[in-house]
Amino acid sequence: MENYFWFDLLMFSVNVHIVSVRILRGKLSILKTVGAFSLFGLGVMLNRAVADDLLDTILGFFCIFLAFAAPLATIKHIKRFRILYMACLLFGVSYTLINSFQWIVLSFTDETYILFSVGLLIQLLFLFLLFTKNTVLMNVKHYIDIISVKLKTLLLVSVWISAAFAGFFSSYIVSSPRTLPLIVTECCAAAMVISIGIMWPFIFIGNAWNITYQAALNRLDGQIRAQVKHYELVIQAHKDLRDFKHGFDNIKVGLAAHLQNDDPRGALRFLAECEQSIQSEYISFQTGHLIADALLSEKQTVAKAGGAQITFDGLIPPGGLSSVDMCVILGNLLDNALEACEKLPGDKTVAISAYGNNGFLFLRVTNPVKEDVPTRGGTPETTKKDKEKHGMGLPSVHKAIRGYNGVIALSCADRVFTAEVTLDLNETEGKD
Repeated sequence: MENYFWFDLLMFSVNVHIVSVRILRGKLSILKTVGAFSLFGLGVMLNRAVADDLLDTILGFFCIFLAFAAPLATIKHIKRFRILYMACLLFGVSYTLINSFQWIVLSFTDETYILFSVGLLIQLLFLFLLFTKNTVLMNVKHYIDIISVKLKTLLLVSVWISAAFAGFFSSYIVSSPRTLPLIVTECCAAAMVISIGIMWPFIFIGNAWNITYQAALNRLDGQIRAQVKHYELVIQAHKDLRDFKHGFDNIKVGLAAHLQNDDPRGALRFLAECEQSIQSEYISFQTGHLIADALLSEKQTVAKAGGAQITFDGLIPPGGLSSVDMCVILGNLLDNALEACEKLPGDKTVAISAYGNNGFLFLRVTNPVKEDVPTRGGTPETTKKDKEKHGMGLPSVHKAIRGYNGVIALSCADRVFTAEVTLDLNETEGKD
């Protein structure tokens, strides 16, 4: 086998390890990794030393197998099926690109060093993408996490068919006599392999992911609006209760006066019991925003059930921030905070502070966490297994914040997670 094939295979194995550790958040076993790459090197040296074609083929297949199997043994904390799928996908994409571009190059020259340079440049491109801050491979990871098994299979089959097509034609058709029409045809065919076999499936899956994502957001918006209606009913019930209590104070005076001569103690005892029974403690927060009061009071009930409590300091202006957006922003941040508190023993406190200044609202939510949460691009890495049904909260928060030209900053240090939101309410006064 040619030298550049071994180099491509080695770089592929390195890239799979980097994807597994950096993108999939795995952990590398150093000892097993050294052993795996040592076996790979030994296989290559034996292949170069022997003259037997059969043994050469066996050793070649052994090294290919090792390139796929090594990550399964050396990467920890990731499901083996997921590593294998990413390895197959990465190998198919890189093999398609390398063979397609080499097919184009072979239309003009068959110099080995030029073909080697093509493979080297493509592998270096993969390494560059892996180490960029907002790598495109991270978007591919998100797509793969949320799409169905059928779409995953479609993507893998499409890539591998393209790889087989490019490999076959780059190996056999290039032996034909070189003519200008043939060269143009082959270059166009190679470009079609790349666009149809790789780009189209990713574009299709990206669109499918966006449709699924938008549908989930729409469902969530409907749930939030229903929640707002619930809180509005709670607020109205609270107002009705206060009105009744005010009327009852007058009834109490008259009833006490009528009953004083017969059984004053019993009448007064009855009135005290009535007073106690209608005393409402549901609305336990006074933030300045009625929906926020109802939301925090209901979440306090959830918090106490999990051994936590919510504290509030400051003031939320009553105008500018709509009821729906209040539930989306504050509700999701509270849900995430309380979920983190469930994993901790003892008493836990979720601290909320808010204040307004010159038409801006500044909101801060802090909560303890079991361990520091890594963030990427201002978004915490989810630890939930069911990624299709989770992770919709923060995108909804971002969407609501954008309506107020706002920003959100997420950070975690010393096992304390902090979310800070800044909203511009100047141009949204009275929005609902």
